[in-house]
Amino acid sequence: MRGNFVLAAVFVSFTGFVQGQDVMKAIGDDSCACISELRKSGQEVTDMQLGLCIVKSYNARKSQLPPEKQVSLSDSEAFEAIAAEIGIKMVETCPDFIMDMADDNINETSEAAEARHSMNVQITDVKSEQFVTITAKDENGRQHSLLMLEYFGTASLFTEGKVKKGDKITIAYKEVELYDPKMKEFRYYKVITDLTK
Repeated sequence: MRGNFVLAAVFVSFTGFVQGQDVMKAIGDDSCACISELRKSGQEVTDMQLGLCIVKSYNARKSQLPPEKQVSLSDSEAFEAIAAEIGIKMVETCPDFIMDMADDNINETSEAAEARHSMNVQITDVKSEQFVTITAKDENGRQHSLLMLEYFGTASLFTEGKVKKGDKITIAYKEVELYDPKMKEFRYYKVITDLTK
């Protein structure tokens, strides 16, 4: 009798697992369909839109899942595990899209890592023309010209006059290829992304 009870419990548990997997597959299918609709409308699908597609389907089917997979969206760690499982199911339905997203994320991460640099410098000159050019000497005595072309979080250090000639600061920058009309060629310029005093 006890053996039958254990067998029944295993069967119920296995049935719940299979049903849960079927629902996860359905959520993955829904998410792929949602993404497909976005792409048909000409929208570029971002990580956030992918997340919204997954959340929408998860919320609609949450009650069909076993209790251990019914997590709150505010529990980011638990939902992240569920979303990863849904992502695996999506690979079966829309593998091209998932692989494209993975490639984009890898490229963005590696580009960001390659493009960002920083150095400790002493400012030797500041020119305010069409764009601000800061000339600075690094710890090895080499001169660098850096451009302020775009907004960044600590730009107020410069705009409020807290960065002046002679100051020692840390400058973060990225290298950007821009056209030089005098040289009539594209050249790499250091574009400031952060200032730290």
